[in-house]
Amino acid sequence: MIYITKPRIYLETTVYNYFFSESVDNVQDNIDTIELFKQIKQGNFDAFYSDVVIIEIDQCYEPKRSKMLNLIQEYELQKVSIDTGYEKLAELFISEGAIPERKRNDALHIAIATVNNLDIVVSWNCDHIVKFKTKKSLIL
Repeated sequence: MIYITKPRIYLETTVYNYFFSESVDNVQDNIDTIELFKQIKQGNFDAFYSDVVIIEIDQCYEPKRSKMLNLIQEYELQKVSIDTGYEKLAELFISEGAIPERKRNDALHIAIATVNNLDIVVSWNCDHIVKFKTKKSLIL
């Protein structure tokens, strides 16, 4: 018997930001993000966040900060457990050149998703998280 499980996705901080984006340049990204959250609400994904997401959201100004934090509750996102293994993995990503040192939180997001066996990291961060060079570098 084959069991099909729902994809387990990690929502990096840019996803919450694009949910509320009002920029003309980001209209399609906003539409796609809202659709993703609809899919989460319908139960098509198990969606997760971490303390790193909360730390980054806390750096935003009100009222956007509160709106972004409310998404976590409204869509019943699950908090991943964090242990010490993710920090070592993030350091490896940085030392191997996959993620620049100045973008440490990007390495932490990927490492947290990895150590928690999540299937997908969802991000609009095309500079470091989802660019081809990074994905190629992270294949261990």
